[in-house]
Amino acid sequence: MMKVYRVFIIVLFVLVVGAGFPYECRAEDTSVSMELRTALADSRLGYETIYGPYPSAEEACAASSGIMASVDAPSYFLSDYLYVQNQIVTDGNLYYVRATIKQYRSGIDDVDWASVAGGFPIDGYTKLEKIAWIYQWVCENFSYSLGESRTLSECLSSGNAKCDEYAIIFAKLLEQFDIDCRCVDGITSDKSAGHMWNMVKVGNLWYYCDVCEDDMYGSFDLFLRGSEDDAFLLNHSAYMAGYRVCNGTGDFGGYRIAKENYFYFTQAIDEEKISLSDALGVANKDAKKASMESVLLGDGVYSKKGKYIYTDGECGVCFGRVRDEDGFMRRYLIYIY
Repeated sequence: MMKVYRVFIIVLFVLVVGAGFPYECRAEDTSVSMELRTALADSRLGYETIYGPYPSAEEACAASSGIMASVDAPSYFLSDYLYVQNQIVTDGNLYYVRATIKQYRSGIDDVDWASVAGGFPIDGYTKLEKIAWIYQWVCENFSYSLGESRTLSECLSSGNAKCDEYAIIFAKLLEQFDIDCRCVDGITSDKSAGHMWNMVKVGNLWYYCDVCEDDMYGSFDLFLRGSEDDAFLLNHSAYMAGYRVCNGTGDFGGYRIAKENYFYFTQAIDEEKISLSDALGVANKDAKKASMESVLLGDGVYSKKGKYIYTDGECGVCFGRVRDEDGFMRRYLIYIY
């Protein structure tokens, strides 16, 4: 006789991971992880598996969190926009997890990304320079606009995009240059608002980026931020602590996410001659020794002489390393708008 399972609660990894419930991985969990990875790799939309049992809902949640960290569903998302939805189901006093592969948005991606990226003049750039250039390119070429049933090619032709489209476009462009990027989403606990942003890997760590919000506010304040950055958490903590649609923060349990920002100093300045010592609050002698690279969408470059950076009125970013007042070498970024 077929068992009838009763849905108990949707598993929200971002909530259950925080509970810190101790759980020891079982051999069956490894098998489930392999099944889900294979199904995602084969784009098996609608694939479903039920695993367990567990003596409590907390243990079922902990098991599903561990399995999702092993599956790494976010790494498959950009192929067919598939994700794993998880539910806790109960049969009397025992608890199971139902995992189903679903699609975020059908028919959204109709873009030849290699052709788009092929026109970018950044082949000789470093990885960091490529990330900064593409970030600026997305900000320059799109404006925030809500829209329904819009494809990504329509975003490119119209210059309109909303948060998930910004995040996907940024990730797909970085992908063309073999730069690891993921899409992250969240919905507030009262379900009144949702948002999507990115994580980008630099070195051995992952950093948050929100190109949509930075474009809306004309800043680089959310570029390569750490998980404990106050500015980032101010705008994202409600999404991170709420529900998820496809790739919530809890789905990144296997990722080494940086706590600190990649750039210690971040400033936005509108000047043709920038005093690095004044902008960063460092000594003149240290500002003179600071390194500097510039990334502009146009053909211009910034120059540095002594403690000054000369921009010639061109918009772009410059970054490098400088010794702070405590003697530590710090990365800095200045956004010239």
